[in-house]
Amino acid sequence: MIAQRKTKEGNQLTLQDTINRQQSVLNKDKITIEHFLTTYVLSDGSTYKSRLEQINIQRDGNFTIFLDDVKDYLSLNDNQIKDKKILDRIESNAARYLNIFKEVIYTLLPSRVGLDPSSLDSVDVLTIQRETKKLSFPLELKAKFETFIRPRKNQEITPIRELRAEKIGKLVRVKGIVTRATDVRPLARVITYSCEQCGNELYQTIIGNRFLPQYKCPSKTCQKGNKTGTLLMQPRASKFVKIQEIRIQELVEEVPMGATPRNLIVKVEGPLVQLCAPGDVVTIEGIYLPDEFFSRKDMHIGFISNTFMKAMSIEKQKKNYTTYTLSSEIKTRISDEVKDFPFEEIYNNLALSIAPEIYGLEDLKKALLLTVVGAPTRRMKDGVSIRGDINTLLVGEPGIAKSQLLRAVAGVAPRSVYTTGKGSSGAGLTAAVIRDQLTKEWVLEGGALVLADMGICCIDEFDKMDETDRTAIYEVMEQQSISIAKAGITTSLNARVSIVAAANPIKARYDIRKSVSENVNLPAALVSRFDLLFVLLDDATQDFDKELALFVCKSHRGEVGESKAIYDVEFLRAFIGNAKNFNPIVPETLTDYIVDSYVKKRSKPKNKLDDLIITPRSLLAIIRLAQSVARLRFSNEVNSQDVDEALRLIDVSRSSIDKFQVGLNLIDPTNTNDIDQLLDEFESKSENEQ
Repeated sequence: MIAQRKTKEGNQLTLQDTINRQQSVLNKDKITIEHFLTTYVLSDGSTYKSRLEQINIQRDGNFTIFLDDVKDYLSLNDNQIKDKKILDRIESNAARYLNIFKEVIYTLLPSRVGLDPSSLDSVDVLTIQRETKKLSFPLELKAKFETFIRPRKNQEITPIRELRAEKIGKLVRVKGIVTRATDVRPLARVITYSCEQCGNELYQTIIGNRFLPQYKCPSKTCQKGNKTGTLLMQPRASKFVKIQEIRIQELVEEVPMGATPRNLIVKVEGPLVQLCAPGDVVTIEGIYLPDEFFSRKDMHIGFISNTFMKAMSIEKQKKNYTTYTLSSEIKTRISDEVKDFPFEEIYNNLALSIAPEIYGLEDLKKALLLTVVGAPTRRMKDGVSIRGDINTLLVGEPGIAKSQLLRAVAGVAPRSVYTTGKGSSGAGLTAAVIRDQLTKEWVLEGGALVLADMGICCIDEFDKMDETDRTAIYEVMEQQSISIAKAGITTSLNARVSIVAAANPIKARYDIRKSVSENVNLPAALVSRFDLLFVLLDDATQDFDKELALFVCKSHRGEVGESKAIYDVEFLRAFIGNAKNFNPIVPETLTDYIVDSYVKKRSKPKNKLDDLIITPRSLLAIIRLAQSVARLRFSNEVNSQDVDEALRLIDVSRSSIDKFQVGLNLIDPTNTNDIDQLLDEFESKSENEQ
């Protein structure tokens, strides 16, 4: 028994020594952090302390500590600081050291006593009173700023799938696409109460999203009396912060084959709210933390805890064209290209820059380029808007690189979503109604078309979609909106998106004796909504096959893409972003020319195998394509060459199938006279050959 007691006492001493040692390390780190904030000189010549003084003058502010500066500070003070592991401790226990930074920062802030009363709010007045009375005050209520810690720049991005237990509490950097973002709501951090009986004040610091309000006054004055005072909440003396919850999902290229994408909940506070929207590809830096248990029901599931990330910074990977800022180097390069080369050459080079690893298909690449550029949306005086987004459908046999082209377009566009028809449901394309875990309210979660708003949605295997799911696209392609009436929610969501779809023929090979709708099994009402429809056939000729094989061999040797005529993706995005700043109009002088071209196409004899008749939608397609070409010329007015290019692309889109139908006498298989006529032609042809 005596030995056991000694052992227990020894363990207690060892535990106490460990606690003292840890406390000693934290105290030393506080001194080091204070010295860093007061002495380290930033690149602009200021210090962190001088920034604190600016925050003190303002009503609120944001204070960011960069760990690269901490690393530089440790290297500069190598002789004075013996413990070099403070940087590792900050990275591995970021939540604890974030609070330490807050404590040290507040001690460095000068007192607000003596400031101009007009610059003080309710909390400032209370703070001054407590400072003069030497009373304790909650740190969260004292601080007039938000503190963030940024990891080192060389820290690698951690895939969402690899966020495991060893990452808990650490600073991590993740990348994903935003799939949901809640509304911004106030979250209580410190609640101030005052007793109506004795006037005592009580402060309740809130940890998490839920708390139990205080009702009875715990002061000695009320306890001595017969009547316990009731606590009244003082909202103006309390502290609330803006909070938003977003959910990010793994990028498509990071999901293993056969696996489902992983999601991560990110809690955003203060100035970081509303920096991203669903559909944005973002890089988020933050602290990976476990979620708290709020009820016994949650604890019954065991010690399995949900996790989330507390955001420290949010950065968009692909900016919208409207927010795309051009560097001086890119501006100079664009102006030099426009000055030194004719438009036709620049136009060809821009098209070749889309998927340069794919041989040929120059006209198709030009059509995809115009699809990305688009035309301006016209709003009429009565409120009706005419869409400017261009929709393109690719119909072709296997091996034509349709999917690769879709991937290339999605990579060029700064806002894009790539999906497949078979793996997409109607709700997955439009919107689904789910219950928000934070507010317990029914909310809408946008699908692929909503996520691609103001961008491009690429749909592969378009013909494999169910008819019920495909009907959701009808409204999007023409009205550019999605009407929702679910779970008591009746609204209309924006889906201002260009759709680039790819479809295969029913029997893998395209039958030139059948119409396009019969080959692809798509209704004519849906096909007519596409501005351009390219039918791509595998032209098996010896010369073409030889050139294709040589091109593939060169691409494997790395020779493709090194030509000066092919622009890089960054330049391509910058050029398109600059082009989208122009809003070309159709001058009155071109009206007759466009009308005559449209009427001429409408008056052409109908082909029995051609169900792609010219409709009034085709007239709008001509105008949209011409405006897109004018944008590439950096012009606010459409000319006749732009209209000619639009008409040429519409004609070229069917040239591949028309080439095979030349000489075919357009036989109707249900008409016996046509069959007899076909047999007579074959007999006469064989006699001539003999």
